Amino acid sequence: MTSPQQFPIDPTVRAEVSRIWREWIGMDPSLPEVEREAQIDREAARLTQLIEEIVGDSPHGFLMQQWRAEHPGQDPDHQTTVALIETAWRSARSRVLETELYPQLSAEDQQRTEDEMQELGEDSALQAQRLKDVGDPERWRTAMVEPTELATRIVNRVWGTAGSLEFQELALALVQQRLEDDLPTPTTGADPLREELESMIDAELNRQRNKMF
Repeated sequence: MTSPQQFPIDPTVRAEVSRIWREWIGMDPSLPEVEREAQIDREAARLTQLIEEIVGDSPHGFLMQQWRAEHPGQDPDHQTTVALIETAWRSARSRVLETELYPQLSAEDQQRTEDEMQELGEDSALQAQRLKDVGDPERWRTAMVEPTELATRIVNRVWGTAGSLEFQELALALVQQRLEDDLPTPTTGADPLREELESMIDAELNRQRNKMF
C-alpha cells in the first residue's frame, strides 16, 4: 500500500492514469515521450493531492473513534495507527479515481473497462473454485479464495487492524481457506492458533519480499 509520506505521487494512481490515458483516452502522438510522461506525472500529482486532502486527519477522526469503540480503554500503538492511515488512504484513492479519473473516459470506454474488469473477476472466481475443488493447500498464498463475511469477522476479531495491508489480505485468505477445508481457525486474539497462523503469514510475506530482489 502506498503511503503519502513515502511517495509525493502515489504510484498506483500514476499507473492507473498512464493506463487510462494511453490505452483508452489516447495521448498526442506528436509529443515527445518525455512530455507525455510529464503530463501523466502532473495528473497523478493532482489526484494524489486530492487524496491527501480527503484523508486529512481522518485516521485520527472516525477511524480512530471506531477503533477505540472496539477496544475500550486502549490506545492504538504505532503499527495500528499506520494501518488506520493506510485504510483511509486506500479508501480515498478509490474515491478519487472513481470521481476524477474514470469520468474522463467516454461512455463507451467506461463500458468496455467495466466489461474487462467483470471478465477478469469471473476468471479469478473460476480459478479460485477450481483450486478449492481440488483442495489446493497453497491457494491462500496467491489469494485464490473468495473471502466470506465469516472469514472477515474472524480476522477482525483476532487481529483487528494490526499488521500491514498485505498481512491482513493474507490472513483473510488463509482463514477463508481453512474454513473451506474444515480446519480450525482462531476465535480470539488470545487463541494459541493465532501465533501459528501468524508464523505462516510472516513466512509467506518474507518469501514474497525475497522473490522481489
